[in-house]
Amino acid sequence: MKEIITVISRPNGLDLIWQQRDESMTEPFTFEELVDMQINAGDLLENPNDYALDVHTHRIVAKKLSFLKK
Repeated sequence: MKEIITVISRPNGLDLIWQQRDESMTEPFTFEELVDMQINAGDLLENPNDYALDVHTHRIVAKKLSFLKK
């Protein structure tokens, strides 16, 4: 799993930025993909540190359940 540094909104989805060695990498996701993964795009934009990225399977996972946040 990769730590998400930041998220950039684009017309058809979101770009997730993560670090690989000294280079920033981008993983694009469409809004349809986010819905299929049950990922709230607004929450991902506001709280990218609450999520992790699996670049091998092109999946985003929540690190913790949102209702447990303080």
